Amino acid sequence: GLGASYLAPSHGLGEHAKALRFAKFAPDGAIVSDEVLDADVCTCCQTSSGLTEDGPIVAYRGHESGEIRDISIVRRVNGTWTAPAPVHRDGWKIGGCPTNGPAVAARGREVAVAWFTAAGNQARVKIAFSSDAGATFTAPIVVDDGTPVGWPDVLLLEDGRALVTWLEKTAD
Repeated sequence: GLGASYLAPSHGLGEHAKALRFAKFAPDGAIVSDEVLDADVCTCCQTSSGLTEDGPIVAYRGHESGEIRDISIVRRVNGTWTAPAPVHRDGWKIGGCPTNGPAVAARGREVAVAWFTAAGNQARVKIAFSSDAGATFTAPIVVDDGTPVGWPDVLLLEDGRALVTWLEKTAD
């Protein structure tokens, strides 16, 4: 299962650093393995996972020095988790967690990741695609109508296109 946990200050990340973790359980509930996938992630944004032909992938909002909170991905390939990699570097600098994580959909080696960002003080919902099980992604496409508040979801359609939903502000 996936989860997040707080790291102790001894990890050098401060008292409020949150980690993305992976745990594997036996049928009797015993923990078989427990690994840190990323030692510094956004504190409240949800994660999203998918299963590709190459193995599971997890998209989440990373946290980098300078309060940069862009979307990252880790992949389990040949039984080993990859190092965190950006889906795209928006450079969203925000002093607190936006509680607005990504959504991922996967089928075969095709992956779609949708997310909200307000980098450059411009709210946007974006989507990027991968045809190599999340190893690399296309340049993102803006899909919103100009006033999004986020919370996207994504579904891969049979013909390779994607369906993206999100919340958008209206005049009312």
